[in-house]
Amino acid sequence: MPVEKYEPLKKVFYRATSGGRELVAEQLRVRRSSPAAFTWPYEVGKHGLFYVHTRGLAERVERVWRQEIQIAALWQKLPVTAREHYFHELVVDEIKATNDIENISSTRKEVVAAVEAERSMGKASEGAPVRRFREMVRQYLALPGDFLGRDDLPPLGFPSNLSEIRSLYDSLVGEEVDKADVPDGELFRTGDVSLNDGVRELHAGARGESTIRARLEVMLDSVHESRGVQLFAAFVEHFMFEHTHPFYDGNGRMGRFLLSIRLSRLLSTPTALSLSAEIFRQKRRYYDAFTMAEDPMNYGELTFFVEDMAAMVNAAQARLLSSLEERSDRLKRLEQSLRALESEGAVSELAFSIAFLLGQVALFGPRAGLSLDEVASVVGVSKPTARKGITELESMGYVEFLSRRPLVTALTAPGLTWLGLAE
Repeated sequence: MPVEKYEPLKKVFYRATSGGRELVAEQLRVRRSSPAAFTWPYEVGKHGLFYVHTRGLAERVERVWRQEIQIAALWQKLPVTAREHYFHELVVDEIKATNDIENISSTRKEVVAAVEAERSMGKASEGAPVRRFREMVRQYLALPGDFLGRDDLPPLGFPSNLSEIRSLYDSLVGEEVDKADVPDGELFRTGDVSLNDGVRELHAGARGESTIRARLEVMLDSVHESRGVQLFAAFVEHFMFEHTHPFYDGNGRMGRFLLSIRLSRLLSTPTALSLSAEIFRQKRRYYDAFTMAEDPMNYGELTFFVEDMAAMVNAAQARLLSSLEERSDRLKRLEQSLRALESEGAVSELAFSIAFLLGQVALFGPRAGLSLDEVASVVGVSKPTARKGITELESMGYVEFLSRRPLVTALTAPGLTWLGLAE
């Protein structure tokens, strides 16, 4: 016997040849009372929010876990330097994408500069002006906790109260918000906000700060209760935040960052940092998912919103896997090239160690080079010794200096070719 297709209630109504309202009322009753239904004390229009854990969602979540296992296996095989620089690249891509979704003007170069300024904690850019997006970068760099081996940034947890949501908002996007759009309530906005397409209203945020507070409290309770399938609950909480629209500006970037925090505790940090880029690629689907969820004829059901978000995570994971596999293969070729060159006695062991390090940066990082301090620290030698190895490679035309103060070095085009890394 064929399984009846699970469809949005709006579609059920329009497919009915007669008695559409009665059919929808019965379907709504069955869905909300199902053992597979999850509900929240949060209203979408006049209807309580819920989703049903359908077979389609079960298949989606299985695919997520399966791909996570593959991602984790590849990630753990990478050298520490490769992981760190790839993490920085993912942060750059995530921030650029989350800005692009909201049509916020930003360049990759700006974000890379902010990552470098924050990563070096001023050592490499003392006296330089504060970089744009540096505060945003600081928050993203704290996502993996001790991943970077730094004790000055405690692991970033999900806000536990409304004041922490506001503090995080100020840190994340405060520098980009116009004075006219700064929240005018105790924590959130007091005025009304709405989105339209020039013809009709598409979305209206919660009205009044007291309503905003009540809605966000439901979201926080959901985060910290840990009931049901947490991955799907994270998508529901994302909907709650965006639907509430607690600020005049910056809601999208803030909402996606909160989702990144949640996902980084449920999945891998690389996956969490790959979602905004996928949302940007599927921007229409992302906004359509909100539109469907808010449609009064769907009676507060988020099943299809959750499924769309899970599908975008699946797609983000697939792209991440492809990238990891391709870079891991190139890393293997780099190691093979170095072993072959080492057997020829082409350069000293120290120079080979430095070349391998710079090769990882070229393969995995948003930056082109490394400082003398970084080279010495990772290779495990003094700075004068590291400088000798760098000078040896420079004399052969394989590295160049991007900066003298501080000393920053990178592979040249001949150096990339020498190591088998040229495109």
